[in-house]
Amino acid sequence: MNIADSASEIRLRDLARLLAAEAGTQVVFELPEAVERAGYSTATKAVLDSSRIEQLGWKAFTPIAQGLSKTVTILRELSGNC
Repeated sequence: MNIADSASEIRLRDLARLLAAEAGTQVVFELPEAVERAGYSTATKAVLDSSRIEQLGWKAFTPIAQGLSKTVTILRELSGNC
């Protein structure tokens, strides 16, 4: 299940850059030709709604940048690339 945090709204481009920075790499955005563009999503921002889970008492405690950092650290440890 995806759970949203309204305080962590972020553009997909910025999310990719943030995650790449945490992973020690960079994102290269390639703009497709007009023919290829037809198969690509034009969405630049995912708007998620957390109201239903918040009604159950859920509350976000970790900001998005910190959560991504923790995720990258865990994945590195699991893969043995500390």
